[in-house]
Amino acid sequence: MTEVGIYRSSPRIYENGKDPRNVAEGLTDLGVVYFELGNCDFALGHFERAFRLAEKIGYEAVMANVLNNLSVISAVQGYLDRAVLHGQDCLARYGKLQDRFGLAQAYNNLGMVYLEKRASQNALDCFEKGLHVSHRLESCALVATIYVNKADYNLRRSDFRAASHFCELASGLYRQLGDYRGIAETEKIFGLIAFSSGDPQRARALLEHALELTKRHGTYYALAEVYRELGSFYRKKGYRRKAYAALSTAFSSFEQLGSKKKAGQIKSELYQLHKSRRFKKDA
Repeated sequence: MTEVGIYRSSPRIYENGKDPRNVAEGLTDLGVVYFELGNCDFALGHFERAFRLAEKIGYEAVMANVLNNLSVISAVQGYLDRAVLHGQDCLARYGKLQDRFGLAQAYNNLGMVYLEKRASQNALDCFEKGLHVSHRLESCALVATIYVNKADYNLRRSDFRAASHFCELASGLYRQLGDYRGIAETEKIFGLIAFSSGDPQRARALLEHALELTKRHGTYYALAEVYRELGSFYRKKGYRRKAYAALSTAFSSFEQLGSKKKAGQIKSELYQLHKSRRFKKDA
């Protein structure tokens, strides 16, 4: 997956800890923080507590937010059918609440789940719906996020021209916003486009820049993804030491996240690397 939108309520101090609505919101926010730090077990625990409390008091907004977040974590961990169910559930709840921001983010997340399931048309439909709502909201951040994922969609279809177009649109918006986390995502996609288009020197520079930005500004999951892509690049180009270091980091990160499928894929790459006799001096 590329960019997913973890849902956090508006930052604020929860002055009244006895108000169950504030407690539910606070538990949701803590779940987001734990996910961004790479602790999915703690994140899930806080989301589940938030949902139970919100259900008890009939707080639909928090229930929708939690389901949106659970869809993201389910997708990260490879439980795609569960992720779809959570995503569809939160979409219905956001619709009833007329929460357009939630709808846009949920459409984006669900689109990424469908992309992982290789349901391309469903993914594109979700991205288009999310983009329509985001434009109406005039939310540059949401528009940019969906542009990144449309770039990823086109990259997977080997439509490099379209992928570059959407990545450029996203990059421009992120730079206007000063959003370095988003810029890191576009640098990663640009790097993958360059490599697929036969420009490994540019690909390496972009992927390494994406890694540096993500180290400073990104989430644990985003960093795992960049290490994975950079490690694969190094392996394919014969830089064994660098490939081993990057892929080993990605492997341990995905294991911590509970993403068994991706950890297994990286383990296979590490095995191939071990068997390979190709070697280039790391530079």
